[in-house]
Amino acid sequence: MIHTRAYKDNAWVAWIVMLWVAWWSLGVSTPRATPAPQLRFHHLHYRAADPLSAMRRLTGSAGIQPSILQGLGVGVRIGGEPGRAEYVLFDRPSERTVASQPPIAAMLPRLLDWFRSRGFVVDADVDHIRGLADRLSEDVFDHIAFAASDLPDAVNRLRGAGVRISRTTAESSFVDAGPLSAAVEIVRDPDQPDAFWCSMHPDVRSPSPGTCPICRMALVPIPEPQYGEYRMDVEVLPSRRAAGAAGLRLTLAPPDSSIRPSLLTVHDKRLHLFVIGSDLTYFQHVHPDERSDGRFDWTAEMPAGEYMVTADFTPAGGTPQMVQRAIVTRGWPRATEPAPVALAPSSVVTSEGIRATLVTPTVVAGQTAIVRITLADERTGQAIADLEPYLSAPAHAVMASADLTHVVHVHPQEQETFGPALSFEILPATDGPHKLWVQVQRRGRVVTLPFVLMVRK
Repeated sequence: MIHTRAYKDNAWVAWIVMLWVAWWSLGVSTPRATPAPQLRFHHLHYRAADPLSAMRRLTGSAGIQPSILQGLGVGVRIGGEPGRAEYVLFDRPSERTVASQPPIAAMLPRLLDWFRSRGFVVDADVDHIRGLADRLSEDVFDHIAFAASDLPDAVNRLRGAGVRISRTTAESSFVDAGPLSAAVEIVRDPDQPDAFWCSMHPDVRSPSPGTCPICRMALVPIPEPQYGEYRMDVEVLPSRRAAGAAGLRLTLAPPDSSIRPSLLTVHDKRLHLFVIGSDLTYFQHVHPDERSDGRFDWTAEMPAGEYMVTADFTPAGGTPQMVQRAIVTRGWPRATEPAPVALAPSSVVTSEGIRATLVTPTVVAGQTAIVRITLADERTGQAIADLEPYLSAPAHAVMASADLTHVVHVHPQEQETFGPALSFEILPATDGPHKLWVQVQRRGRVVTLPFVLMVRK
């Protein structure tokens, strides 16, 4: 009786419970609220006729240092809390530079409101950003960038709200802020560890689940790295001339040949290719074009000769690779025993107005050594301190043994430098003469500086 009376007195409660059970049994549940996407100020981007001078106007302040951001550009770090760095980046003017871009000081408050009205939580110090803009008034403001806690999610939310997205890469997407006429970049926050990626576009990564902004597929957990050596087939493209070649076609095969390789962008390129002649006078550091079938093409006239082709790349979900193949182009009289290459040590070279001096300790095979290069103006003798980043590094260096059996690709120990000194850590595998090509960029031109150093047993 007690239970019956309680049931009658609380019949409406029973009905609610029954409806809830029915709802749950059908697999229908109340949608969960998703957290608001997070944005924080990341960098201002400017166009300057002389980016180096623009950077130096900022580097005079305490705590400000030159920086290279993969996939975004070069400039200076201007502070920020640990794990929340902020930057000012620079480029030279281009055809799409908009001189009439609205001043950042006037546009910023409305831009933050624009994001917040679309459900974003934005962390940006307006007064701090305005102060930076005041110090850069003589340069052309190009765009402002915000770091997203989850880039794919942020891009998909904006696209779902009808916002136009353009120039999408693995690192960033540009947003059309509509009536504000503001160029805005949303970048992947480098301080957030990646746990998910798009299986079709492995460069699209995120710390949390979501969908790919390119193909709209669901992001999946990043698999464990795949270990093992890749294979490379090199097809020599025939030249219209009687001898030589018109270029190369490369096919990369992973350890599991059933998987089509997907390469990550490292130092602004997916594939770095070094083509070195057997006499060590021919040297090319190039970046072949990726075809729709996954192969890579490099088109250039090559003279008749023997070459070592070395590919440097990092597969998505794999380990960095250096793969080599020897080739011979048409018209080269292949000898039974190749003549040994005679290399005399050289410690001072000049090229395009740069005099470079190589200072190195005794280099021993199998042991790490530090080689140092200092740069000076060939005409005046003044130290050079106006280098520009080349492929997201202060410089690139390639070292090859005389027989071309060992080729290495290294970068300076200094992460941010304008010169005049560059130092490289090398580990020669064999003794004998080695050729070292150092590449730097100055005033928009890439300069190659070739040295010869001796390695002892």
